[in-house]
Amino acid sequence: MLGDNGLPNFPVVKRLILGIISTSVLVGIFELKSYLHINFRLHFIKYHQYWRLLLWQAAYWNSSEVFNAMFILYQSRDVEKIFGSAKFASYCILACVTGAIMTPVVASLTLVPLGVLEQIRPGPTFMVFAVLYQYFRIVPSTVVVHMLGLNISDKLALYPSAIGLALAYPSSTLLNAFLGWSFGMLWSQGLVLGHQWRLSAWITDKFVAKPHAYVRPINTIESQAAPAPNPSATGVAFANRTPSANEPARGPGSFFSGNATAAPGAASFDQSVEALQQIMQVSREEATRALQRAGDLHGAVLDLLNERNA
Repeated sequence: MLGDNGLPNFPVVKRLILGIISTSVLVGIFELKSYLHINFRLHFIKYHQYWRLLLWQAAYWNSSEVFNAMFILYQSRDVEKIFGSAKFASYCILACVTGAIMTPVVASLTLVPLGVLEQIRPGPTFMVFAVLYQYFRIVPSTVVVHMLGLNISDKLALYPSAIGLALAYPSSTLLNAFLGWSFGMLWSQGLVLGHQWRLSAWITDKFVAKPHAYVRPINTIESQAAPAPNPSATGVAFANRTPSANEPARGPGSFFSGNATAAPGAASFDQSVEALQQIMQVSREEATRALQRAGDLHGAVLDLLNERNA
């Protein structure tokens, strides 16, 4: 599944999963587990081993944590599809750097003085839960089942792994999971220092595949009807597209009409770009290109339907 042909459209997720497996196995084989965790009194106060801040997220101690982290990242792979590989890689790196410092600092100021926590368990749990937050925030549910007055979605499968990873060593991993989830929330609001930082172009061109467009799966449940399109957010992007020769004519009030000001309440193209910038946390150039591609995609779908009905 994770070989050369596995996860071809998710290069960052594939590298993360392979990296977690490889480092955890190597740490176990060469008996390096004692170099990863952080014991505040022993490692920091007594021996001043601050280099552990760079290593404690490198690997997990046991196979159950490895499996849970792998499963969460694999199920959350659509976050990379929506973000684009370059942005997703930048997000994961920023989460790892932030977690390497934030978790020990918060623990030393809160739980350690109370005697609740003595050591930090190793593993990239902070980054995994930062990705998990983005998955719940931006990836739509494919299947929703109404049962006993509750809406149960396909995301329910992630709960056992998330709970198991967060409670592997509660006093440490639960704090790490909470801080990772909080990081994802703050990053989405633009409150994290460096939230607009991206990897340089030569790195992404060499190690990261080009971003792919995300298309939501077709909804097959009648009770899950997709919401009506919002002209104020994306209508102008489609309206500015040049119609194809086979495309049927649209009325003046149509959502995809050629007149950008015809749809009532439609914002200008600049406003659409700004709205997409705020939602996806991307540059203006990326937002403009995304809206233009969306218009092209809509035209291609209409052409395909026309050919099919001809």
